[in-house]
Amino acid sequence: MPQPLLKSDLSVEDYLAGEKIAEVRHELIDGETWAMSGASEAHTLITGNVYAELRQRLRGNPCIPFVLDMKLRVADNFYYPDVMVCCQEDDRKDPYYRESPILLIEVLSKSTRHYDCNHKAEVYRTLPSLQEYVLIEQDFVDVEVQRRSEGWISRHFYLGDSVPIQSLNATLPVSDIYDRVDNEDVREWLAAQAEAAS
Repeated sequence: MPQPLLKSDLSVEDYLAGEKIAEVRHELIDGETWAMSGASEAHTLITGNVYAELRQRLRGNPCIPFVLDMKLRVADNFYYPDVMVCCQEDDRKDPYYRESPILLIEVLSKSTRHYDCNHKAEVYRTLPSLQEYVLIEQDFVDVEVQRRSEGWISRHFYLGDSVPIQSLNATLPVSDIYDRVDNEDVREWLAAQAEAAS
């Protein structure tokens, strides 16, 4: 969940103007601004890994991946998804936010899991353009994929699996998503891989 409430009844125009000069990012939800806390090493690594993989796969493609600082507008609310992919040329009316992503990805922690899995999931699914929502745990290995075409049911992927991103006709190996991340699941998997190779 974002950090405590800073200001209420803020207009969209004032919010957007303030974010351009703010030192801390804020989400705008129902007229209230919420400060976004800093990310952990694991969160930063996972987000960077996913963005790098998508950027490589989307070279020469009209779809553009964004990471961390590009806002998502849903009605008069604004969010900062960890990773977002947008493909529509007409979704570039404003250089500071997008409105029609086909893919949204959030990296979860204990403090954000409930918010991302419930509030954000409910809001994101109202976007007609959205085809997939991906939730990635940072403290253990679990990549959850929800697709509009499958009624938003959850499918889970683990180390040794590859995650199919159908909206982009791409796959992401779970091991690449968690590259250099230090948690117990990753350590155990790397040890097993090293033992198998010896």
